[in-house]
Amino acid sequence: MKGERLAWAPHYYDALTLLTKIGNPWAVLDIETEGIALGIEGAENAIKKNLEHVKHTSTTLGGNPGVPTLVGEIGIPFDLDRDEAGRGEAYKTGDFSSQIRTLDRTMKGLESNLLSFTLWNYAAGNNNIRGDLWNDEDLSIFSRDQQTVDSFKEDLNNGGRALQSVIRPYPMKTSGIPRKLSFAPLESTRRFHFEFSSTAENDPKVAPSIIFVPNFQYPNGVNIEVSDGEYEYFRKDQYIKYVHSTETRMHSVTITHKLV
Repeated sequence: MKGERLAWAPHYYDALTLLTKIGNPWAVLDIETEGIALGIEGAENAIKKNLEHVKHTSTTLGGNPGVPTLVGEIGIPFDLDRDEAGRGEAYKTGDFSSQIRTLDRTMKGLESNLLSFTLWNYAAGNNNIRGDLWNDEDLSIFSRDQQTVDSFKEDLNNGGRALQSVIRPYPMKTSGIPRKLSFAPLESTRRFHFEFSSTAENDPKVAPSIIFVPNFQYPNGVNIEVSDGEYEYFRKDQYIKYVHSTETRMHSVTITHKLV
């Protein structure tokens, strides 16, 4: 099927994690070889390669560079490492580090391929016993059983799961074409790096680049480096406005956590 009014909205999950519900940072299914990619680095690279394959499929629908692509569903099960009663280990210990690592691996794959996506999911009725209340699935980034205070006015993130991997800085608007994107939430610096190219048609003063900078990831403030031009940081509203120089065509923004 081909045409001008098509979009590609595939679903992607690491089947090994989804079906076994075992948190393995060193093993994922490689959809190209139909084998298991082993090792932490090997598993991370396989996720990136799997999503690259998903993205490339769009070219079979509309030629190069392909039709618009949105990964319609992507995420992880949160009830990893279940006991005989079907209860996830994190629900007993409160330690979601396995989920954080597993989800970060997926998010890195999306970022490296510059893919738009819908993170699956947010289920307002989720609980630790019955999950998302459908089909034995438990993929929600929120659960009432993880709430520690009664009101969201006290803590907007109350009830969130693996938010260290969920809440990430990202370019909301780009005055040009995105070329490279990465974020390392598990490192102390929480380094974010974004590169994009521009043309003479991009007027950064009329349409500057806007980058979301979540205070959740940078509670002590940020260090910001830009390749050229100038920026303004709006901490309360959690974003950077970047006006690049028109003297060059490649631009970059790097953000790190201000350590105390």
